[in-house]
Amino acid sequence: MLICCSTWGDGEQPDNAEDLWEAANGDTIDSLNGVHYSVLALGDTSYELFCESGKEWDNWFESKGAKRIHERVDCDVDYETPAQEWTNAVLEIMSQIEDPPQTEDDSAGNEPEVLEIKGTTENENSDMGVETSNSFTMKNPYLSNINVNYVLNGEGSLKETRH
Repeated sequence: MLICCSTWGDGEQPDNAEDLWEAANGDTIDSLNGVHYSVLALGDTSYELFCESGKEWDNWFESKGAKRIHERVDCDVDYETPAQEWTNAVLEIMSQIEDPPQTEDDSAGNEPEVLEIKGTTENENSDMGVETSNSFTMKNPYLSNINVNYVLNGEGSLKETRH
C-alpha cells in the first residue's frame, strides 16, 4: 500500500481524503499484518504541522501491524526530486515482495474484489516509442491491482476523484 497525502489547513487530512481517513479509523480494521506500506507526505514547512496527514497515515499503518518498506518522506513545496526518489525506491522494493501463500480461506471466495488494470507489455511500449527502462513514469507506469476504489467527491460534484 502506497500512500501519497497532502496536509490541509492546520494539519488536517485534505477534504477529499477525509472520508477515507474516517473509515480507516472506524471499527472495521483490526490488523494489517502482512501488508507492506510506505508514505509520501506533502506539505509546506511554513506551517506548524508540516506533513501532519502523512505522519498520521504512517502512524496508523504502523499501529495496525503493517510493515513499513521505506521510511516516510516528508516533502516541502519543492517536492519533485524527493517524491521521484521515494517513488523509484518503493516501487523497486515492492517489485521484490513475494505474494503470501494462498490459504484455504482465500480459495473459498473470501478474497476482496480486485479490479485488474491491464497495460501493455514492454515490447508493445517499445513499438509506441514509450520508455521501457526499469524507471516508472507516466509513460511507463507501474502496473498493480486496485483492491479498493473510493469516489472522494461529494454528491453533485462535476469532478470524479478516486482513491
